Amino acid sequence: MPRFPRRRSSPRRPVRVPRFRREPFLPMFSTPAGPGIQRVLGDHTRARLRAWLEPGEIRLELVPLDEPDRKPSLLRLRPKGRPELESTGMRPDRWAMAAGLPSRGAGDVFVEFFESVGSSVLYGDNFRGAGEFDPEAPSEWMGAARSVVEDMAIHAVELCEVEPLLAARRFPVCMRWWLYRLAVLDGTGRIVQLTESAPGALLFAFALSESEVHRPLSKRLIEGVVRGRPLNALLGEVLDGWFDAAGAFAATREGLGQLPWLRLAAASPRERERLLADQRLLIRRASPAVPPTLVLLPPPLGFAPEDIPHATRANARWFRVMKGTLATLAVAPDTDPAIQTSLSRFASRNAAHLLPPRSAPTNAPLRRLVEYCIAERRLPSRRTSVDRLLAEERGWTRRRWEQARLDLLREEEMYRESVLPDASELDWTTERVTVRALRTVGEVLDEGKRMHHCVGSYASDALAGRKVFCHVECDGDPYTMELRRSGEGERLVFQTLLGPCNDRPARAVLRALEPWFARNLRWGGGGG
Repeated sequence: MPRFPRRRSSPRRPVRVPRFRREPFLPMFSTPAGPGIQRVLGDHTRARLRAWLEPGEIRLELVPLDEPDRKPSLLRLRPKGRPELESTGMRPDRWAMAAGLPSRGAGDVFVEFFESVGSSVLYGDNFRGAGEFDPEAPSEWMGAARSVVEDMAIHAVELCEVEPLLAARRFPVCMRWWLYRLAVLDGTGRIVQLTESAPGALLFAFALSESEVHRPLSKRLIEGVVRGRPLNALLGEVLDGWFDAAGAFAATREGLGQLPWLRLAAASPRERERLLADQRLLIRRASPAVPPTLVLLPPPLGFAPEDIPHATRANARWFRVMKGTLATLAVAPDTDPAIQTSLSRFASRNAAHLLPPRSAPTNAPLRRLVEYCIAERRLPSRRTSVDRLLAEERGWTRRRWEQARLDLLREEEMYRESVLPDASELDWTTERVTVRALRTVGEVLDEGKRMHHCVGSYASDALAGRKVFCHVECDGDPYTMELRRSGEGERLVFQTLLGPCNDRPARAVLRALEPWFARNLRWGGGGG
């Protein structure tokens, strides 16, 4: 049995491998000496844009026609990834060989192209242009250049090798140019074969190449494929390195993104063997539509191989549910492991219901289901009715929202509730000092936010009449004064006077308040 099975339809044709392809494919354009071209080229009035295709990049030259012997400006445009297209299942247009270049109709292509040209004109040594470069300047030169960029996209696709091009288009947009370059440079044709026999291995290799921690593993995997090594043995070696680097890779993640990798780093030898087997299986079963970042993630806590769909788009949705959403939501450290495992097995069986084909690219429905199961300690199994569980979650969410609405109404009513009905005797104004009593719960809460201290947490004490708060300004500096009721009557006792962020006032501020103290209260034993 061959190591890499060929397609059943017909034997493969050998792939042409151009080592260097310098074929100009952009037409010349020229414009009169208008304001746009003058800003860009200075004294030059006519320019030629030449370009050719090499494996993995597009090269451009912008040459002034009035100085044909002058060294041209050489630009090397590489494609940029479009992560937002990875998980949505969007089908790119026929120009999308890679994310960005060549791609017709994408705004980032035009912007990137002119940013590169402008940087070369203004800061390079090849032109003596002057003035600012405005990518949005309405000039004839800009219009002509836009049409040239579109022609570049069309003709670049025509120059690509047909078989590697068709193979690369089956994969996510972000990795097409990377894969096309590998296929063109591979004289054996094994890369193209692998796009059909085990596309998940190429997804995994690309994801490894995007990480500095894993990049050597990607190179080892691709070189082993080209040399014809058995894929299972090769994946075993690469996965060992991937597992050993889990701790280092977790250090590069933030928040919940660390959790799957920390679980991997803390696994016992027995768990390591099981996780490596699961990861190898998932790589072999991944379709070309799966986002590469999901293939890189550790395997879920529980799944059944028979649940993985064979259809391309359904397969990608299953990976989005199992290795995307659940990998970050259901593995929180404070979550019961039994709930984590049961949720994972339930989602494995019902991924198509949890993320329908035409659903928006959001994990909000699944997030609410995870929150419901954790809050209610619900342990769904593979036999649990998905419709019934989702109905229970919707009812729980509706009740929670209604309770939140009632709490908000009560908070708004309390916000307006008075804590000091008659506070006019506490208000006081002089040339240096202003004292104003806080009369409602809302004013107490706002004082804490404005002054950046914890007075708002004592709003309940103010509402119960145990404390009184005043806003004080002395020589333009704000302070918050806290008073408490004495147990011997209605007389107020001074407690504290603090500025923003609990800064203590100067003695001069307390001396300025002495007339107010003498009129309204007596000194207590509280801290100043």
